[in-house]
Amino acid sequence: MDDKKVEILSNMRFIPLVEDLGDMYETIVNYARELVGARRVVFYVKNEEWEMEFSYPSQEMLGFELEGPLLEEAYEKFSPYALPPEKAKELGINIEGTTIFFPLGTKDCRVGVLVLVGAKLLPEEVEEEKSVLRIFSHYLELYIHATKKILEKRDSGSEGDEFLSTLKKDLISMISRNLRTPLASILAYAETLKESENLSEKERIEFINTVYEKSRELKEAMDSMMDYVSMLMEE
Repeated sequence: MDDKKVEILSNMRFIPLVEDLGDMYETIVNYARELVGARRVVFYVKNEEWEMEFSYPSQEMLGFELEGPLLEEAYEKFSPYALPPEKAKELGINIEGTTIFFPLGTKDCRVGVLVLVGAKLLPEEVEEEKSVLRIFSHYLELYIHATKKILEKRDSGSEGDEFLSTLKKDLISMISRNLRTPLASILAYAETLKESENLSEKERIEFINTVYEKSRELKEAMDSMMDYVSMLMEE
């Protein structure tokens, strides 16, 4: 992770003081542009159908429109992936640079898909930057969740200590869910390594590598989420 991206991530302030969801989507798109240098950014959200919620520049100036089946396929991959310009052109995207599909949310709680067009990253560099995008994803998930809760509570007239208490509980619940997933994998693989005497050397190496990768995921999730929650509570 280069120093510039570390600085961008550390300076992000996803404080959910917004008037409506449009403000939230605009904030997400602006930070995405800053992080990867994309010339076009579109945020698609799945309700009953896939809908374009926000874009930079305006929808009329994008020069393309992506269809639901493509977005569904991108979301099911559930990992950022890149298309080189020649592949993007097949989708009607005639903009210089790499196109990145960036699913957001969890497999149990869908948020949407960010499409970053004209990114400065080369396709092979997207794989190298997945740790950056993963941290960014954790930030976005918390930001979206907190913003929606704030708007719900505001519309229902909740305020004061009761509102803050509810928001804290919601954030803790989300953090808990995101931490339990990699932790469960670590425990499962570690227990197999400890108890099984019939694993081949190849299997042992694979299991150890999996434990290492899941441990890194867990650390990234903990660091990014706790930093974010600290900022939110300070504000």
